[in-house]
Amino acid sequence: MKLLKLPIIAALRWRIYYWQLRNTPPRGTTLKAVEFLKDTPKNLPVIDLGCGHGTDSLVYLRAGWQVIAVDKNKKGLQILKKRAEKEQLSTNLQLICEDFTTFDIPPCVAVNANFAFPFCKENRWDDFWQRINNGLVSGGVVAGQFFGVEDSWNKKGHRTLHFPEQKIHDLLKNFTIISWKEVKKIGKDDLNQSKFWHVYHVLAQKK
Repeated sequence: MKLLKLPIIAALRWRIYYWQLRNTPPRGTTLKAVEFLKDTPKNLPVIDLGCGHGTDSLVYLRAGWQVIAVDKNKKGLQILKKRAEKEQLSTNLQLICEDFTTFDIPPCVAVNANFAFPFCKENRWDDFWQRINNGLVSGGVVAGQFFGVEDSWNKKGHRTLHFPEQKIHDLLKNFTIISWKEVKKIGKDDLNQSKFWHVYHVLAQKK
C-alpha cells in the first residue's frame, strides 16, 4: 500500500473542513455590515479576506455589492465560484488565490475578515493592518474577530494572534465602533475539537 503524499493529505483535510462547514450560516458581523451599508453607493468593492468557501461573500453579492474574495486555498475559491454561478452572481465576483495577509488591498467600502485576523503571522500584522487602513475609504467598515488573551489557543507553539482588549481599541483609534461583542465560552472549533473561546466580534466604521 502506497503512502499518500502530503499535498494529497492536505487537500483531503480541506475537503473535509469545507464539508463540515457546508451549512454554517453567515457571521453576525457580516449581516450587520450589510445592513449598515444598505444605503451606501455601490461604486467600490467589498474585500472578503480569508473568504473560505464564500458564505459571507455570497451575502454581499446578494445585496448587490462587487466582491473581491481572497484566500490562498484553491478548493474554497472553487466552491465559492460554483455557488455564485448557481445564483447567477458571479459577474460581480473576483477571486484572488493569495495569502490574505499579503494582498494589496485596493480602495474599498468594506473589509470583511471573519475569523481571519487571528491567523495573520505576528511579524506581518503591522503591515497588514496598515494596508487595511490604507484601502478602506472614510465611512467604510471593517467586520471581523479578534482573539482575546484568555482563548485556549493562546499558548506557545500555536500560530494564532491574541490581543488584550485595550490593544484592539488602540487598533481601532481611527474607527467608530458600531458593534462590539465579547464572547467567552467552552465550545468546539471547526474540526469539532473542544476549546475555550475568547473572541471579540467587531464592526467598526472608519472615520
